[in-house]
Amino acid sequence: MFKYLIIFCILVFGLIYFGNYIDYKNQKISRKEYDRRIRLFIILLAIIIFILVWIKKR
Repeated sequence: MFKYLIIFCILVFGLIYFGNYIDYKNQKISRKEYDRRIRLFIILLAIIIFILVWIKKR
């Protein structure tokens, strides 16, 4: 079960990152907005990894 949760999280975050990149390349968002979204993405990824590790150790 834990393995599938990790795979699902990786796929979802990959799609979010890819969507932000496509928006930036199509000039739908500015560079500043793209950087803000990527920083938020990295913070969310770190939080999810922390939670998954915490759940596994419980």
